[in-house]
Amino acid sequence: MYKGVVPFIALQILALVIVGSNPSLVNYLPLRSSLVGDKAPPPKNPKLQYCLDDYIFNKLTADTNSLSYIANFENKSFNDFPEVWQKKVDSSIESAQKAVQMLKAAKAAELEVISEAQNYKPVLMSVRNSERQIRKQEERLEELKVLITQSKGKDAELEKRLDDKRQSILSELTGLKEEKPENWDNIFTEFAQLRDIETKSRTLFRRNADTAFQEIDNVILILESSEAFVSVENDILRVGDIMNNGDHGVAIDEIKRLTVQLGKITAASKVKSSLSKVRRELGKKNPKLEKALKSYNKALDSYYEMKDNLLKAESYLPELQSYQANLGNLISLRQLKEIPRDVALYLARCNSGHRDISLFF
Repeated sequence: MYKGVVPFIALQILALVIVGSNPSLVNYLPLRSSLVGDKAPPPKNPKLQYCLDDYIFNKLTADTNSLSYIANFENKSFNDFPEVWQKKVDSSIESAQKAVQMLKAAKAAELEVISEAQNYKPVLMSVRNSERQIRKQEERLEELKVLITQSKGKDAELEKRLDDKRQSILSELTGLKEEKPENWDNIFTEFAQLRDIETKSRTLFRRNADTAFQEIDNVILILESSEAFVSVENDILRVGDIMNNGDHGVAIDEIKRLTVQLGKITAASKVKSSLSKVRRELGKKNPKLEKALKSYNKALDSYYEMKDNLLKAESYLPELQSYQANLGNLISLRQLKEIPRDVALYLARCNSGHRDISLFF
C-alpha cells in the first residue's frame, strides 16, 4: 500500500542530507537562477557590490598583466587629439589608476579588520549581552515603579516585597554595568575606525571605477555621432538663408524640425542650444533680427568647431572603444548593463555563503 511513497521519502531524506552537509546550496541555486536569468539585476545592484569587489580583486591578483591596458593607453600618442576631450581621457586614466589603489587599500583594511576581530568580537558579544540584560532589567524597574505606586498605603507587606525586589534589580544592574570594560568606548571607536577605512576605500574604488568608464564613454558617444552630425550641415545653412529672406515663420518651423534632429546627436548639444535661442527670439512679438543672427552665428561657430574636432579625433575611436571595453571587463564591471555569465556564477557562489555582519553593530 505504501510502496509508492518509499522512493519519494528516500529522495526527501537524500535532499536533506545534501543540504545539511552543504547549507550554502539552499541560497546558491536560487541565486544562480536569478543572476544568469533574463531578468537578472544589473551589476550596480547594491547587494552584489561586496562580492563584485572580491571578483575584481581576485582577477587582478591572479593576472598581474590584467591592468597593462591602462599603462599602454596612457603611453599612446594623442598629439592632435582635441584638448576638450583630452582632459576626459586623462581623467579616465587617473581615475582608473586611483580605483586600483583604492581596491587594494580596501582589501588590506578588510584583512586588518578580520585580524582585529578575533580579539574584538568576544568583547563585543559580551558587552552587547550585558546591554540587553540591562535594558531588560530597566524595563522591569519601570514596571515595579508602577506597582509600588499603586500599592502605596494599601498593602505594607506587598509594598516591602516590591521594594526589596527593586533593590535587588538595582544591585544586579550595578553588577551588569561593571561587566563592561572601562575602556570599551575606546575599543569600539578604534575598531569602528578600521571598518570606516575599509568602507571609505570601497566607496572610493567604486566611484573612481565609474568615473574612469563614464569619462571615456562620454567621448565615445560624441565621436560615434560624427556621421549624423556632419549630415546636418546643409540644414543649418538653410536656416540662415531663410532668416536672411525675412521669412521668420518658416525659419521657426525649420529650426523646430532641426532641433528635434539635433537632440538625437550627442555632439550637437551646443549647436541645438544656440538655435533654440534663435527660435525663441524670432517667435517674439517684436523680434530683434540682429540678436537672432548673433545666436545663429554662434550656432555656426559651434558647429564648425565641433566638426573640426570630430575630424581630428575620429581615427582614435577604435582605441578608445578598446580601452573602454577593457575597463568594463574588470574594474568598471559595475557600468555594464548585464552581468557576464562567468561573473554571475562567481557572485552566486560568493553571495550564497554566510557573511558575519555582527561586527558592524
